[in-house]
Amino acid sequence: MASRLAEKLKTRCPRCRLRPTLCLCSEFPVIPLQRTELCLVIHRQEGKSTTNTGLLAVEILPGSRVLWRGGREDPALTSEQLFSPGLEPLLLFPGEGAEVVDSEWLARELHQEPKRRFTLIVPDGTWGQASRVGRREPALAGVRRVTLAPGPLSEYRLRREHDDAYVCTFEAIARLLGVLEGPAARASLEELFRKFVGRQLWGAGKLKEQDVPGGIPEAALKERAVSGYPSKWPTQS
Repeated sequence: MASRLAEKLKTRCPRCRLRPTLCLCSEFPVIPLQRTELCLVIHRQEGKSTTNTGLLAVEILPGSRVLWRGGREDPALTSEQLFSPGLEPLLLFPGEGAEVVDSEWLARELHQEPKRRFTLIVPDGTWGQASRVGRREPALAGVRRVTLAPGPLSEYRLRREHDDAYVCTFEAIARLLGVLEGPAARASLEELFRKFVGRQLWGAGKLKEQDVPGGIPEAALKERAVSGYPSKWPTQS
């Protein structure tokens, strides 16, 4: 399975992980971050998936960094890797004791320190892989746990989740930044996310062209007309 995923990934754009004719990179929004930096802690197996969304967020958000874990020879992550001087680290982990990040939470934080800035540490992987990060990385012991405020159901339709309340990594990041950086940041990220999901589904023959947010690039339509795959949905004339 791992080798098959790796071979499939070689055929995709290295940044957005879509087929070259469906590439979204030219449509990446510009999102200046004023008080947040993203630190994605990703499991190596998850990094091989063409439907991964955490790495997509890293490509878009300035100043983001990726830390890999889960490999047999991967050492424990260090404080120097995880934390930035002067920034408050927050570990995204829904569970008992996690603080709900909403407008009231941010108001309290800024009341204490108006210029407060944050490192948002986001585990990325399957639910099981992500849930173990806080326990298996000693440097994260004692870091404040945060979680999302209740919100709409996920629009991520590329994998089946165990719980309808779960959202994917990209959606979680977008919703948190909607609080920390403002609603415009969330809106820009979610607009691109819908295009990403739509193009993935269209490429797999699971969505009609007219139902893809933002449409399908002409190059992809021509490619399908030649290949004829998948043939479930005909291209629009």
